[in-house]
This record gives sequence, structure tokens and C-alpha cells, in this order.
Amino acid sequence: MKYKISEVSKILNMPIDSIRFYEKKGIISPQKDKQTDYRVYDDWDINYLLEYKRFRKMDFSAQEIKKLLHETNFSDYLKLLEKNQESIKKKAVYYQLLEKKNEELIKKLVSLDFEVHIETTPCKLFFSHRENFEYSSANQLREIFDPWMDYYALLDNTVVIRKEDLFQDSSNFEWGFSINKSESIALKLPMSERIECFEEQTYLRFIVNAGARGNFSKDLIKPAVSHIEKSNYKINGDISGRLLARINDAEYLRYIEFFIPIEKK
Repeated sequence: MKYKISEVSKILNMPIDSIRFYEKKGIISPQKDKQTDYRVYDDWDINYLLEYKRFRKMDFSAQEIKKLLHETNFSDYLKLLEKNQESIKKKAVYYQLLEKKNEELIKKLVSLDFEVHIETTPCKLFFSHRENFEYSSANQLREIFDPWMDYYALLDNTVVIRKEDLFQDSSNFEWGFSINKSESIALKLPMSERIECFEEQTYLRFIVNAGARGNFSKDLIKPAVSHIEKSNYKINGDISGRLLARINDAEYLRYIEFFIPIEKK
């Protein structure tokens, strides 16, 4: 049985332009009708198109699919499957972590409160890319920035206030990305001397609304710092904060969750 391209398009619910694209990629090789000079497609072409869709769902590239359908021997076929299996495993780890992170964010926003909490926070890695309003040069960042950005959904946009700057008359802030160390290991993220470790320890955790652009300052954490000074604790390290959400209600809101490391006096 021979089919016109419009008929194949209806059978497979596939755009005509896509069918032509797959021909250019060598996935199918339709014959030409000798009388009309139009391309005609047989059941093998349709089978190849179906298998193409199947392999694409498995995240094979068009070039890899062409090899699988038309060029590989048994050994090469198996190698492509094994290579794809490694990619699937990597994506499975990524999406498991992403599902967990998204669930935690939803819970935090649903139960949003502005109270202070004392709790232990796991080790985090911080990658600084900007001090105040000045970004580091591309050459300084490239080896870390690019591979880390591949997993941006798992990173927190993070600000760090150094302990030595906390009580100084200055506005020095470092901006960058942070991620739990356990997640960075699972994702095999590259490390460098630019990566800083915030160790697992006791923190005073709280959420503030930083408001619109230009409103960020150390004043946001003054109430929490005052709370610590009046307690049996003292600050024993650099302060970090991560952006939870930007909200456009009647006014612009930026929810930032801060972590102040503390220890007993």
C-alpha cells in the first residue's frame, strides 16, 4: 500500500513539515510515483516514523536515531542504548531532587511565617559570582558557571553577608548560587577554589520581605541580630540568605530566607 504525505500525516497525527524534515535527516526514504512524480510512503516508512517518535521519547537525538534505524551493527546498537541509559539515570537523579526541592518550597510558602527558628541546616556550597553590583569576569566564572547553570533549577539565588561586615558602616554583599553539598555530589558538580562550604551547624532561620529594587540592606536582618544579642547565643560565622519567591501583588514582594550561624555564649 502506498500513501501520500497528507495521508501519512493523518495516520500518525504528524505535521507534513515534520515528515519532510525526517526525510532530510535520512530517517525515511520515500519513493517517487513514476506517473505523478510525487513522493509516496509505504508501511516501512510509517514504521520508521513511529520508531523515530519512540526513540525521541527516550531522548535520543535525530542523528542517534538514524544510526539506530539504519546504520548500527549489534555492538554499536547496544552501546547507544547503554549510553542513553546513563543519561536516563542522570536525569532521574535530577528530577528526584527537583521534585523534592519544589515540594519543600511549596510547603514553606503555604505555611509562610516571619518568626525566628533555631535549627540545624545541612552543609551548603556557595559559588560567588557578584560582589555588590559588579559581576566577576566571564573567564573567572566559566569553568564553574556553565556546568552549574545546567542545574539552575536546583540552585538557590543566594546573598552572603560576611560576619566582619555585619557591624561595619558598609554595604558589602556577595551574590551567587548555593546548593546542598549532598545534592552537588549526586549531580557530580565540578568544584574549584571559588566554591565555599557553609558547614552543617545551628542557625537562626527566618524569612523577610525585601520589597522592591533598591530596598535590600542589612536593616532586614537587624531584628534577628538583636534577638540573638539578647539571647544565650552569639553569631559565629557569615550570614547567608536565599531568594524564595518574587511576588507581584498590590506591591512587589521578595521573600528571602536568612540563615545566621549561632553558638552558645
